[in-house]
Amino acid sequence: MSTSSNKPASWRASSPLRSSLPSLLDINLNDIATGLDEGQFTVLDLVKAYSKRIEEVDGYFRSIIEVNPDAEDIARSLDEEIQTSGRRGPLHGVPIVLKDNIVTLDKMEATAGSCVLLGAKPANEAMVAANLRKAGCVILGKAAPSEWANYRWTNAPVREQHRFRYGNKSRSVLRCYWNRDGRKRRSDRVDAIGVFARNVKDTAVILSAAAGKSHRDPATDEMPFDKIPDYGLACSGSDLRGVRIGVPTTLIGVVEPEEAASFKIALSELDGLGAQSVHHVEFEGEKDWKATTSRQRRLVNQGDLLPSLERYLRTLETNPLGLRTLKDITEQTKEDPREDFPAHDVEGFEFSLSLDRNSQEMKEVEALRAFIIGEGGINAAMDRYRLDVLVTPTCSKVPLTFASVERSPILSFPLGFYPDGKAIQKDSKGDHITVAPGVPYPICFYGRRFAEQTLIKIAHAFEGVHNKGPYELYKLPNTDLEQVVKERESESETDSEV
Repeated sequence: MSTSSNKPASWRASSPLRSSLPSLLDINLNDIATGLDEGQFTVLDLVKAYSKRIEEVDGYFRSIIEVNPDAEDIARSLDEEIQTSGRRGPLHGVPIVLKDNIVTLDKMEATAGSCVLLGAKPANEAMVAANLRKAGCVILGKAAPSEWANYRWTNAPVREQHRFRYGNKSRSVLRCYWNRDGRKRRSDRVDAIGVFARNVKDTAVILSAAAGKSHRDPATDEMPFDKIPDYGLACSGSDLRGVRIGVPTTLIGVVEPEEAASFKIALSELDGLGAQSVHHVEFEGEKDWKATTSRQRRLVNQGDLLPSLERYLRTLETNPLGLRTLKDITEQTKEDPREDFPAHDVEGFEFSLSLDRNSQEMKEVEALRAFIIGEGGINAAMDRYRLDVLVTPTCSKVPLTFASVERSPILSFPLGFYPDGKAIQKDSKGDHITVAPGVPYPICFYGRRFAEQTLIKIAHAFEGVHNKGPYELYKLPNTDLEQVVKERESESETDSEV
C-alpha cells in the first residue's frame, strides 16, 4: 500500500474548495490519509469528533471504558509533525481503541475488566501498543472486555459490570498470533490479538504495523520471518484462479436459513472469481473432539489460566494489592464490593485453582492438543486436500477451537443481516440476543499458520464482490467530522477578526 509523500502536507486552517467530508461512519485509512495530506481536516479534528461521538452514544452502548485524557495533546503533536516532515505512513493520525487488557504506559488503566487490577501495570508497554504509537496512531481509549474474558464466572452480566462496558463488533475482524506481550492472557497457548477495522485492507495495514517479534513473548520466535510483510499489498486484484477453498461441511453445524442461503451465494461468488470450492473437508481430529466431554473441552481452553495469569502478575512493576497468584485475585474479587460477589460468581477461577496439572486427565488433554496441532487439525487437513483456506458460515465452534490451538489466523466479516420480522433468539442463559432483525451474521475464513497474506488476498477479493444486503443502524451519534471542522474554521475566523 502506498503511503504519504515525505514532503510536508499543504496545511490550511480552512479549505474553501473542500467538498463534503467523509462521514466517520464510513471513513477508511485512505480517506484519512487523503484528508490529512490535503488539509481538509486535522488529526485533532478526528480525535475531537470521535470523542464527541463516544460521549453522545456510549452511555447506551457502554463499549468504551475510558478515553485517553492525553489524546488531544498527542493529536496536536502529530499535526505539527505533518507540517514539518509529513505523515509517517498510512496510520499517522489514525485514532484507534485498544481493548482494556492491553497495557499502555499512559494515564489509562489495563485491567481486563477487573476492579482488582486498577493501578497495576508492568514496566513495559505492550509491543502492539508501542508499535501502533510508532506508526503514528492516536490511542484514543480503551474498549470494554468481558471481565477476565468471561473466565471468572458462569453467570456473567450481559450489559454491564461495575464501571466496565460492552460493545459490538466492527466490520472486518482478523485474529492472528502476533506479539502478545503486555496483554493479560487467559492462556499463553491459545490466546490471540485481533484487529477490528473498516474493511479487509485497513485490517491488513494495521496488522503490518502492530505485528512483530517480542523477546517477552517466546511464541513469536516461531515466526518464519524477521520483518513483518506489508499485508496491504495482498489487497490487490480479484483473480482467484488456482485457489482452492475448503468447506468443512460436517463441522458447520446448524445455521439459520438466511445464513445458509447467503453462504451458498458466497461460495458461488468465490467460484466466480476463479476459486475452486472443495466440499466435505474432514479433520482427522473431528471424531476425537466430538468424543470429548464438556469438561475436557473446557480444559483445552482454560487449562492454562492459572500459569498464564500468574506469569503476567510477576511482570507487574506497580501492584497496589500485592497480587501474586490466581488465588489472590479470587480472594480480592470476593472482597471488593464493586465486583458484586456472590451475585456474580468466581466459578471459573475456582475451577482453575482446583486442577491437578499432573493428573491423567490433563495428560489426556495435552495428548489431544498435540494431535490437533499435528495430523488432526486444520493445517493437516489443508495439506491433505491441497487447500489455501477454509471457509464457514458463522465462526463454527470446532474450526474456531482448532485454529486457536494451532495458532492459525482467522478473518471474518458480515455475510449478511437478519431481515425484518426475524424471530428473536437468545443464548442458553436467556439474557443475550443472538438472532434478531438487523443483527449481522459472519463468514469466516481460516488460513494456514503464518499465511496471513493468502488469507487476506482471498478475503479482500471476496469482499469486493459480495453484497451484504440492506441493514439499518440501531443508534447513531449526532456529531460528525464535517461539523467539527466547521466549528474550528468558524473559531479561526472569529479569532482573525479580533
